[in-house]
Formats: sequence, C-alpha cells, structure tokens
Amino acid sequence: VVRASLRLGVQPDRAVQGMGLAAGAAIWVRYEALATAAMAAVALVAYTWLRRHDEERSREHRVGSLLITLLMPPIFFGGTWMLFNWLIQGDPLFFYHSRYSIQGALDVARNQPGHALAYAYGDVAGTLRYAITRTMEASFLYPVLAATTLAVAVRQRAPLGVVLVLLTASTLLLQVYQAYTGAIAPWLRYWVYVPLLSLI
Repeated sequence: VVRASLRLGVQPDRAVQGMGLAAGAAIWVRYEALATAAMAAVALVAYTWLRRHDEERSREHRVGSLLITLLMPPIFFGGTWMLFNWLIQGDPLFFYHSRYSIQGALDVARNQPGHALAYAYGDVAGTLRYAITRTMEASFLYPVLAATTLAVAVRQRAPLGVVLVLLTASTLLLQVYQAYTGAIAPWLRYWVYVPLLSLI
C-alpha cells in the first residue's frame, strides 16, 4: 500500500488501484489490513484536499471515483472471506465471535478479571500510557520521525508526507482502539510493525 501510494503524484489512478489491491489482498492475511484500508481512504481524501489548488492535476483528483477504486478490492476480499466463513462454518461472522476470535479469547482484558491490561480497558489515560510505553519499547524513533515527517510535509506543502504518516499510523491506532476496548492481549506482537513504520 505504501509503495503504491508513492506514485500518487505521478499516476494517481494506478497508485490508487495498487493501494486498493494491496489492502484487499492483505485482508486475507491479517485483519489489521482493515485499518490500513480505512486509513488509506482518509489519506486519499487528505491528499486530494491538499492538492485542491493544483489546477494542472485537478482532473486526476476525482475523489469519489478514486475512493471507489481504492475501497472495492478490500470490500470484495472481505466479502469473499465472509462467504468462506459462511460456507465452511455456517456463519459469515465466525471469525468475529467464535471461541477462536478476540471475542472468545481468554487472554484479552475484557474476558479476564485482573488482566495485566485492565488499567487500559475503558480508560483513556491508561490506554495512552500503554500505547506510548509499547511504542517506545518497539521503536522510540517512530514518534520522532512521524512528527518530523508531518512537520516537513506541512511546511513544504508535500501531501505525500501526510499520506505516509497517516498510513503508518493506521496499525498503531487500531492497537490503541483495541487496548481501550479491552480486545488486546499483553503481548508485543502488534508492535512488531513499529520498526518498519519508522523506516517508512
């Protein structure tokens, strides 16, 4: 998704097609791809808004059609995943509320009294403390580099920098949401993304 997004300024249509196909295919691998697809849509809207005064490329920035192009592959791949759940397990949402899902897992905060992350469940301050601690443990560079990239992008009016920051923040924001809702286990598993996000 990130690689395709780098072509937004040169070939917006092809870039958006690549972002959509990559996000869609990733849904079959990890559900974090849903966060990436959603943030790609937000990033695309931000990108077109930041380029709204660029008359030379105004025809290329048809935000509605580009959003449809971006989101159709994730919708299709997600729909086929639900179809497979229905055909094999008899329930299209089997992945969501079976005993193998986050809803049924015993090692997440909302399912276990006295859980190690109970302090973050439903508490904004606790969630932020957990997210900041985990992020700094995985890569203290990410917050510095993301903030620097965003500042430079805004100063130089480079919308691609904003897109990159939003895309790299998508997975982290999903983990913050999961910590707040008590749907995350006390592992570093989800923060393994952060060193790669720092590099991006």
